[in-house]
Amino acid sequence: MLGEWWLANPTDAAGDYEPPDPADRVPGALREVAQGRFSLETIGFAGDRPFMAGGPAASTDRSRREIWGIDRDSTCYSLFDSLRSRSTLDLVHVSGGHVDWLVGWLAKGRNVWVTSDEECDSARIEIDDLRAWALHQGPDNVELDLDRNAVTIDLRRETLGSKTIGDTRVSLVRGSEVAVGSPDRDPGRHFSFANVVYWEVEGPVALRAVVMDWSGHFESFARFMTMEPSVVSGINCSLREEDGPEQWVELIAPQAAAD
Repeated sequence: MLGEWWLANPTDAAGDYEPPDPADRVPGALREVAQGRFSLETIGFAGDRPFMAGGPAASTDRSRREIWGIDRDSTCYSLFDSLRSRSTLDLVHVSGGHVDWLVGWLAKGRNVWVTSDEECDSARIEIDDLRAWALHQGPDNVELDLDRNAVTIDLRRETLGSKTIGDTRVSLVRGSEVAVGSPDRDPGRHFSFANVVYWEVEGPVALRAVVMDWSGHFESFARFMTMEPSVVSGINCSLREEDGPEQWVELIAPQAAAD
């Protein structure tokens, strides 16, 4: 994904993560190099001076915990635990050059940048093999109204079990979700639904904890229960600003090896 990128510094305004001026941004490309693994190639960073005439090719600080960006479709990206992997001197412009970053994990959403320590209200963690293990059936009821050329589907959401751990409530949920429209059909007349089974974590939970702690525990549980090399296939978190609308971000982290 081509876009603009900048070094995030949210500690300058705690709780207020406004992006810097456009002049502080640099062009770059975010690429998925493996399942859930990304690299970012940029042309230097404003305020970051690894390329100085007569100086070393790279600064001593090779890591950046937070990098923010936005692509051409206005999707916002927050990159975490990024490590500078390679720097190439630009002989024409000695103050800048190509910089490659290995991204630890990332978040993406619409009109929202986050930090790794930001807390979400709830997190939904999907593992594909849970669907077969939970023996999910179809929707409760499907009704066709030929006179109105309409269809009604009652989607079931069932909590299979839940547990409260401190201030956090963990539930195993199964249900259905609908996708409306299709690239090759009239979006007003085409829809589909899919059965889903997921873990739901409710409570103030840091995004870093969702990726580093909760996801790994759920993944290990699914592997044990299904006896399959189950991996996390999706993480979506709900954020709600005070007196503001609900916002969702998707978290993407490298998948565990499918042994």
